[in-house]
Amino acid sequence: SRLEGNNYIYRPAIDEQDYKRTFLGNVVGSYFKNSYKELVTFFARDNKISSDELREIIDLINKGEEDK
Repeated sequence: SRLEGNNYIYRPAIDEQDYKRTFLGNVVGSYFKNSYKELVTFFARDNKISSDELREIIDLINKGEEDK
């Protein structure tokens, strides 16, 4: 933080992507036995994710593997 006039200006200590990665990793570890498959299965069974969205996720995974 820094003082500007009578106000303190704050900026995050970590960037948003790092925060999301850490937060989601903690959720997966605590609630889904450290398995992202369990996380996706949970949302699929609860109808929170559609088959089209799952196909998009699979395409993203396959594209990521091609980029390696």
